[in-house]
Amino acid sequence: LTLISSEIINLRKDLVDATPYLPSYDRGKYEQHLKVLEESLSRYRAPKAKFAFKRTPSASTSRAPPALDSTKREPQKASSEASIVPSTTNLELSSRSSAQLTLSSLVRPTDVPPSQQTTLSRSSDITLTDLTDCIVNLAPRTSPKDVLAKFEPTLIITALHARALSRVVLAMPPIEGSILLHDIHNSIIMVGCHQFRMHNSTNTTVLLHVLSNPIIECSHGIRFGVYPMALCRTSPQSLLERSSKHSMVQDFDWIKSSPSPNWSIVDPTPFEDRLIQVLDNGVTDTDVGGVLKEIFCSTDQLDVTGR
Repeated sequence: LTLISSEIINLRKDLVDATPYLPSYDRGKYEQHLKVLEESLSRYRAPKAKFAFKRTPSASTSRAPPALDSTKREPQKASSEASIVPSTTNLELSSRSSAQLTLSSLVRPTDVPPSQQTTLSRSSDITLTDLTDCIVNLAPRTSPKDVLAKFEPTLIITALHARALSRVVLAMPPIEGSILLHDIHNSIIMVGCHQFRMHNSTNTTVLLHVLSNPIIECSHGIRFGVYPMALCRTSPQSLLERSSKHSMVQDFDWIKSSPSPNWSIVDPTPFEDRLIQVLDNGVTDTDVGGVLKEIFCSTDQLDVTGR
């Protein structure tokens, strides 16, 4: 219990430290997760502090209840311990190049027992860092040949944090949480979310379905377009039924009344079919470079429409 309490305290401290840059939607969600953990821990500790049966004056009756109570408390202990296991984990992809990466490439937490990993991974944040020349397809695969075909459709991605991506194609189904991107360059991002924010990025196409105004900061050459509905096989219908605000971008570096020169609107039709074909069929690692070159050449030739 001491270890669990310490971990919860550390999580609370991490949340406080991250508050300045966390979107309000995520901040509230993480606060609720912590509150559930703290309440579960308090409920488990409460019986140990009381022991009301020890105050019974009769010695014979005082010895009997502990035996009965002990048998009752054992399953409660197991139940309480199960309830304080976090329902949201963080899965990672880091330091990869010239590769096709899918849900099965995600690294699970090393401190989680294998028997619990499937349960914990049903709901997870995703972190991507230091990826170069990669195709990252986080949309669920239904092919029986996929070793995680039965697991992947159950994964609920709660948030995406990505940093230092270069010449990357990223595709994922819309999520109920937020997406935060840093240092994204010469890439194509296909995502859907409640909140979208991009920092320090250049020359990147974002095909987006978002419910609030997307935000860019310290970025230029960012092109926004309509999210491909072909990636919505297991998406939250409530999210898709609401209108997207991908064309209502807020540029925090542009306070003038005139349109910001740092972003534009594009029509993804010329290259969308090829993108979906690559994502559905997959490519070998040796072919990734050639496929990326083909896709990026087609996007560089796009005509930017006015706003």
